[in-house]
Amino acid sequence: MTKQITLRLFAPRKSKICIQFYPVNPNATNPTWEDWHDCPTVLRVCMEDAEPLLLPYFRNIFPCTNPDTKEVQPAFDFCWDNWIGKTDWQQLMTQIQNDLPNQSRTHRDFYVYLLLWLSKALQYTDVIVVEGNL
Repeated sequence: MTKQITLRLFAPRKSKICIQFYPVNPNATNPTWEDWHDCPTVLRVCMEDAEPLLLPYFRNIFPCTNPDTKEVQPAFDFCWDNWIGKTDWQQLMTQIQNDLPNQSRTHRDFYVYLLLWLSKALQYTDVIVVEGNL
C-alpha cells in the first residue's frame, strides 16, 4: 500500500493541483505506469508551494535527459510526467543545500524535509518521476 505524504507551506488544505514524486521500481527494465505508481511512499507538493519553492530549482536542471527513453525533456512540465535521474536530482539537491543559509526558517524546514525524502528515495532508486496534475 502506497503512503502519501503532503509537504505543505503556503497551500490551503483543500488544494488539489499538485506535483507528486514517484520513485521508480529499480527492477523495472521497461517501466510501466505501475512501476512508479506502486512505490512505498509518494511525496505530494501542492502548486501553491511547488511553483515558488521548487520550480526555480527544476528550471536549473532542465533541459535534462529522460533516464528511461534517453529523450531530452526541454522543460519541467506541471501537466505531465517528468523523468529525472539520480545525477540531476543530486544537482538539484546540492543547489537547495547551498541556498539553505539564505532561506527563512520556515522555508528551510520545507527544504530540509524535501532533501531528506529525496535522499531516502534515491537510496532505493535511480529515477524519480515527478507527475503534475495541472
